[in-house]
Amino acid sequence: MRRAAKASTVTLRGVIYMLFDNCRKDVKKTILPLGHEDPSVYPCFRTCIEAQRPPLRHNVDLVCDRLKDIRCVVCPKKPESCTYLLTKLELSLLDGIKDDIDFCVKLAREENLVFLPGEALGVKNWMRITIGVEAHMLEDALERLKGFCTRHTKKTDTETESPSSVENE
Repeated sequence: MRRAAKASTVTLRGVIYMLFDNCRKDVKKTILPLGHEDPSVYPCFRTCIEAQRPPLRHNVDLVCDRLKDIRCVVCPKKPESCTYLLTKLELSLLDGIKDDIDFCVKLAREENLVFLPGEALGVKNWMRITIGVEAHMLEDALERLKGFCTRHTKKTDTETESPSSVENE
């Protein structure tokens, strides 16, 4: 009974430590922790005074525009400005990823990119991205995220057919 209760509780600190433990120290990619910090600002689909600064509005535009090219990570509503962005994971488009924690652990392991799984905030199959950082860090993170999602996207029947089988038809 005690073990089951422990397994069912997810703490923010525990999730963050687990994600950082899965980052690879043997690669030259810098670890980008763009999902942790204080969750008290969740959800950030509203304007706050400090978020009125132009760099943050620019970061919102940058992230929302780039996410349009990553089909499995969806920003359902573009906020005016914020320091965190909550995104929905379209897990049905991904192969071998069962939930938001699995997604974030594999992302940390493969790309040294740390986003906070929604499970830590009580929202399953969502992910929080910290966007209150320098734009070049976001650009690097979004490239890594796009590469990760491309590798894990389910292949369609036409993508898996060999060129010779198409030619013979």
